[in-house]
Amino acid sequence: LCGNKNIDFVVMFEGEKAMLALAENKLLNEVPNLAYRDKKGRIHMPTDIDHISLEEMPVPSRSLKGVHIERHIEIFQRDTGGNFGYSRPTNVYTKRGCPKRVRGEGCSFCSRIDKILSLYTPEKAWDEYSSLHQEFHIDCIVDFSDDYICGAWLRKFADLCEKRGKPVPMLRVYAGVEDMTEENILLLKKIGVKTVLLGIESGDEKVIRQNGKNYSGKEILKAAKRLGQANISLADAYVLGLIGETRVSIQKTIQISDQVRELCQTEISYWNICTPLPGSKIWKLLMANNSLKQKYGDDYHIDTEILEREFIKRFTEVTYEYLQEIRRERVYSSRMASTEFTNLALKV
Repeated sequence: LCGNKNIDFVVMFEGEKAMLALAENKLLNEVPNLAYRDKKGRIHMPTDIDHISLEEMPVPSRSLKGVHIERHIEIFQRDTGGNFGYSRPTNVYTKRGCPKRVRGEGCSFCSRIDKILSLYTPEKAWDEYSSLHQEFHIDCIVDFSDDYICGAWLRKFADLCEKRGKPVPMLRVYAGVEDMTEENILLLKKIGVKTVLLGIESGDEKVIRQNGKNYSGKEILKAAKRLGQANISLADAYVLGLIGETRVSIQKTIQISDQVRELCQTEISYWNICTPLPGSKIWKLLMANNSLKQKYGDDYHIDTEILEREFIKRFTEVTYEYLQEIRRERVYSSRMASTEFTNLALKV
């Protein structure tokens, strides 16, 4: 609002109640979480932030006008060649927020705004999964929640599945390396998880710890081995150009990714270059430079490549070109599900 005269309204944090209030033609000062510019150019900030629990939110309707679930499925089938073991997937979001962010921790590159943790009840998650399977014949649900394990939630959901049955044939979920205990993997198997996406990020323990995580290379390999033994696929994700990155640390990451492949089936491997986005620790490090802050701090037009280059130049011992070369090489050498998906990954 302050830096861009073309923007008059910004919803801060959750927007569900704000959108409802706007649809009901409420006065702007009555709209929850709304920051706005009035006709005289004055900026008004919300006095309180109204956080919404996912428990009280209705399950999203996939039958609403404008939601084309069949088109989504057709595009997936076209772009992946049908090589993932499922053909009618869709996405769900049963948890909002990351436990590590709530504790003031988390990944150095994380720019998520959520500072609270809000969860579906296990019963609500089961009902949504089941309704998608029954109504739209969904055969795999991708749950984009930051941490699917989330304390005792997984065990409660597994107990529910034991009583009611699996609500959908397959699940694809996100979790952390440190979550891959024997007990948790057994529970994931019980509820029908086909693939776990793990943010491994790096194979260098020093780099891992400098960037907000706390596990060793041995723990990464142990997690991969346990998943392999449970016949659960791994989607392993790596970030190149983290704080403290060197050519040696890159080689350690390549080495551990090769070892991971030998221990379990990898559905897809993600290789990304570290991007300093507003709200992240690495953004704050970059903006500590006054010239960069003046140039980018208040600008809503962000050229991610320029920011990546600036960060890599200041906080690593490698070049942007070297990281691009490694990324391209690793994406093509990974066991991707299809050539089409490989090409899509390189365009991101």
